[in-house]
Amino acid sequence: TKATVENLTAADLKAFHGKYFFPKNIILAAAGDFSREQLKNKINRYASKWANKSLSFPAVSKNFPQPEPGVYFIQKKINQGYVSVGHIGIEDTNPDYFAVQVMNFILGGGSFTSRITSKVRSDEGLAYNTGSRFTYRWGFPGTFAGYVQTKSETVGYAISLILKEFERIRQEPVSEAEMETAINYYLESFADFFQSPIGTMVNFASLELQGKPMNYYATYRDKIKAVTKEKVMEVAKKYIQPDKMVIMIVGDFEPCNKGSDKFPGPLDRLGKIHRWKVMDPLTGQMVE
Repeated sequence: TKATVENLTAADLKAFHGKYFFPKNIILAAAGDFSREQLKNKINRYASKWANKSLSFPAVSKNFPQPEPGVYFIQKKINQGYVSVGHIGIEDTNPDYFAVQVMNFILGGGSFTSRITSKVRSDEGLAYNTGSRFTYRWGFPGTFAGYVQTKSETVGYAISLILKEFERIRQEPVSEAEMETAINYYLESFADFFQSPIGTMVNFASLELQGKPMNYYATYRDKIKAVTKEKVMEVAKKYIQPDKMVIMIVGDFEPCNKGSDKFPGPLDRLGKIHRWKVMDPLTGQMVE
């Protein structure tokens, strides 16, 4: 909260630095025109008096509680609804990571070529911003979600279209053209990892930090090319879980709940409704 930040002292910062900053707990990366051996010698010389220590970090469980499926609504007097539909996802160390990336590109991550964007935006004209994504958190599962921003009356209809696309990619094989577009995207954008010396440095330092193999990028393209249509359907069935869907909506409840001709309300057609309040990040108090 704001009070927590305001109560921090210089002594608190020094104590934090003293506890967590020591050689064994630091990864140093460098990029440029220099001799590796000379740089190592300089670092060793300047850091030789920096004392090491042992520090054990508490284990953090990855068994997160699954939220109850349903519709979670946050009231805000606006003329649009902001929607996220999804559940807990996977870690980026998952062996299926590359297949999941290809699958999601086809589903909703591939801009105008993706199914959700084509259906919700291009065909129905319901939204400018829509799609799907898997997010990743180092060391922990991220989230999977479809998302859309649409006018209040079409919130329910847009959600229903996204849910249908979730089910379609779980049940119907994707096309050869979709596979080719998705795989080519990842192959052609591979060079983006190495656009600059500092970008290259950061990417390889991140591998070390996250405990990933240092040949990660050397094998990246082959792993993308190895993804098949059958594998796409397999990971869609495994990692898109209709029975766990949480639908989060921020908007004006009455028009959202009323719906439209193509999807009349109420919203509880999509699941049990939970009316939520949000917390003020500065005070920690719930906002009425």
